[in-house]
Amino acid sequence: MPLIDPDKIGWSLTKIFAVELFSLAVILFLVFIL
Repeated sequence: MPLIDPDKIGWSLTKIFAVELFSLAVILFLVFIL
């Protein structure tokens, strides 16, 4: 078994990307509200 699973890495990057997009959306939302 390989130590690093490409699928896991891809999933982690996708998750991180989704979290960053969500954070950006929340910040923009707050900025527009305020």
